[in-house]
Amino acid sequence: MKPGPKPLDLGFMKQQAYVWTTVLYRVRDGCPGYLAKIVGGSGKATHIRVMDGLSFFETVTRPLRQRQGLLPARSERVEVVATAVVLPEKLRYARQLLKDAKSWILTPPEPPRPEVWSRLKKARSVAEVRKIADELHRVNRTISAAQWKPLHLHARDFLRAKRLHSYPKSDRPRSDDKRIHFFAKILAGLMQGIAPATAIKRLSNLALPDSHDITREFEKSWNILFEDIRKGEKK
Repeated sequence: MKPGPKPLDLGFMKQQAYVWTTVLYRVRDGCPGYLAKIVGGSGKATHIRVMDGLSFFETVTRPLRQRQGLLPARSERVEVVATAVVLPEKLRYARQLLKDAKSWILTPPEPPRPEVWSRLKKARSVAEVRKIADELHRVNRTISAAQWKPLHLHARDFLRAKRLHSYPKSDRPRSDDKRIHFFAKILAGLMQGIAPATAIKRLSNLALPDSHDITREFEKSWNILFEDIRKGEKK
């Protein structure tokens, strides 16, 4: 007997829509670097690592996804005990912190690539979408293989999605943010083989953050995290 369709994992879709939102904002606007101190449930520090943005995001959101039941119950418990934004001029401090303390992870600052975002919005052919997907995965390392493959394979569905009535077509600045949220939802759906119209419908009530929300979460602890480094520099 032929197996039926794979059941929809709505929790996974929501998680990936959030991840895609951060990815697309980073492509359009760039982003500062981020530091985080991660410890396991036993208090054991993580290994020193300089990560790409996606790996960093997956790591720092792990505790949240564990609490939301989006990860297996048997997965190792970890906690984020501190975070900070790393502006370009502070990157030297961040690298020193990585060198001196084994519990920190870092993703360096990224420049904006508005031309790539513009090409994605204006793409009209499968070849164009696939070329952008390849650039984001292999050249800029912005998306993971798990994200690249669905976008590459379902490039035609991505193009068709822009013809849906729910696709934001206005030129108002706010509409560009709405386009990011729209693309994030359909791309999350494509990762499960879900049609764009279905993905938009199933995620219609999902509130996604804007770029200010994402940055604000990390900025709160900036001064505290670097206080010891500044003190040490003055000695």
